Amino acid sequence: MAVSCLQAAAALGDPGAQVALGHLAVAGLDGPVDRTRAAAAFSQSAAGGSPQGYLAMGLAYARGDGVPAEPYWAYWFCRRAELGGGLSPEEAALASATAAAALPRLQPHERRALDASLNPGGVP
Repeated sequence: MAVSCLQAAAALGDPGAQVALGHLAVAGLDGPVDRTRAAAAFSQSAAGGSPQGYLAMGLAYARGDGVPAEPYWAYWFCRRAELGGGLSPEEAALASATAAAALPRLQPHERRALDASLNPGGVP
């Protein structure tokens, strides 16, 4: 019943429901574990402006969880989550630590391009 409600809300574009569905998919609580489906839900949530969606996508890219491991995108999504506000202190600390861990793997020109794009709605 709860999954159906989340699916209905997600279909209407609710980014919070999309994040919740992604976490359910990662944990296998709505069927078999499906990290690719989770990443798709996180991506939709981030596209809807959810700071938790940005964070979830950043973590997915940092871990290679449902998407290829990619420090470039891990950094961007986590920094975007941080700068957008709306994260709990624990989420903000996780976003900061994940972005910091990705940073040494970026070229200076990549970091400059990413940092320049970190405005609300900006995508490198």
